Amino acid sequence: MFLATGPHTTFSVFGSPYSPAKGLWAFGYQEEEGDKVWDSMPLSTDIAVTHAPPKHHCDTSARGDSDGCEALRRVLWRVRPKLAVCGHRHEGRGVERVLWNLDTSSEATTALEEATETWVDPGEGNKKISRVDLTMKGGKMIANADHIIGQTCVVNAAITAASYGRPGRMRLNKPIVVDLELPVWEEK
Repeated sequence: MFLATGPHTTFSVFGSPYSPAKGLWAFGYQEEEGDKVWDSMPLSTDIAVTHAPPKHHCDTSARGDSDGCEALRRVLWRVRPKLAVCGHRHEGRGVERVLWNLDTSSEATTALEEATETWVDPGEGNKKISRVDLTMKGGKMIANADHIIGQTCVVNAAITAASYGRPGRMRLNKPIVVDLELPVWEEK
């Protein structure tokens, strides 16, 4: 959408329906195919929208273990988008701010992250939307500027609260709305 007047911005979105094959679902891939699936994510990506979550980030399974994709985690470390939105693992619903390890030799290790901050919904228990404010005004701005891109906000926005409950007893999560700081330019 382009507005004729007022401030403007541009950003790059990468989207993919793929997730690790764990059943007879469409767009499944075997673990050894993960690098091939995710390597097409451009370095210029500001927002990544994927079905699968990255390994260790908002990826809790019904069994309580980490069930995300390791290849996606490595690609997010390399690309470092401001925002990575996923679903797929219903029990993993939530938000994490990931501070990436900027040491480029670390890709071969498990230390891709310096730290992870888990978001707690201040309105948990109410029926209002869940709002994540990543703007300067909100005090939690993503620190990605001037090619020193060190953070990604991972959002598992699964709307169904639990995987495959009994029919008629499906619990739903509130929607998660993210306010994200983007560069703004005025048309002259």
